[in-house]
Amino acid sequence: MEDPLKVFLGSLHAGITKPELKDRLFEMGLGKDFVDVFVPEQDARKPAWIAFVITGHMADAANILAELNDLRDEVLSATVIKAARTNVGTYNFCL
Repeated sequence: MEDPLKVFLGSLHAGITKPELKDRLFEMGLGKDFVDVFVPEQDARKPAWIAFVITGHMADAANILAELNDLRDEVLSATVIKAARTNVGTYNFCL
């Protein structure tokens, strides 16, 4: 089951932090479209290269998905960002 208010982001730089991701989303003009971001806990053995953007409305999630999927952004990713709807279980697994 998909969660329409959360967007999964993959292929991020290893070790991306919540403040870095939030700042970049604001710089990209997406600050009004999200409530918060979640970057899974990480350490030297398990760097995070994924994150979740949490929105308040389905339209905002759709906008973030459209803007970020397959985007080349050197600040966030060495390749292209992969954005997708989040399955409820995937997000809860990372908490």
